[in-house]
Amino acid sequence: MKVTWICGGVLALSLFACEEKKATEGDGNAATTSAPTATSSTPEAKQTDPGEGEGGANAEAKAPNTTSPPAKKVAPAMIDETAAKEILTSMWVNDGDSKLAAEGTMKQQSGRDKLVHGGFRGTIGAYPDAVFLIGDDGKGLPNSPLPFVAVERDGKWLAHRLPQFPYMNTSVDAVFFEDLEMDGDTDVLVLGKFMTGIGPEGAQEFSSTIGYVWDKDHFAILDKVGDVAGTASTADEVREALEKKGLIK
Repeated sequence: MKVTWICGGVLALSLFACEEKKATEGDGNAATTSAPTATSSTPEAKQTDPGEGEGGANAEAKAPNTTSPPAKKVAPAMIDETAAKEILTSMWVNDGDSKLAAEGTMKQQSGRDKLVHGGFRGTIGAYPDAVFLIGDDGKGLPNSPLPFVAVERDGKWLAHRLPQFPYMNTSVDAVFFEDLEMDGDTDVLVLGKFMTGIGPEGAQEFSSTIGYVWDKDHFAILDKVGDVAGTASTADEVREALEKKGLIK
């Protein structure tokens, strides 16, 4: 946050007080660097310089620090399978809503304990600390997994239910994270094998990549990721294709 100090506003301010405030301007570090206190001992200087002592200009200069700095981003890393399953079976999700669940909205079925792929924890979307999981959909259909992003709040896990894969999934081969469209958010990419289930070639597998991006208060699929990645079958191939089109650095 850029802090700009305006000298004036009190008719009785001395020229010294004005120059003292100006000394704290310049490189914008007034919020973290205390201004030098006046050394004049004359009654007039002490009366007309409200910037001296506590509660004056020094305290005013520190005011911007009341806002906490942004949390440091942490690259998502795979977590222990047991821990991932515990989160998967205990987190709360909204029924049919991709926004973050309100506590108690709907608790996951206790039988939803199958991980389709390993879980990851780190900075995801707008959350400095979150977990990405892919579990079954509770219906016993191995080709219809559901992805989630869960965050811990007061000892409970609340989750976003992400949009389902656009095709029938037969395997998840890689999960990785990039800043898609370079907007500062950490987005999720899922590379796997899929089938359309339609027509004479509906049972043929093909590789495809799904990109989940943060969109204000939920995650959405960025269609251009699949279009650009095409049938790339490794994470490196996907990254190379996305870099060529300027979707990632």
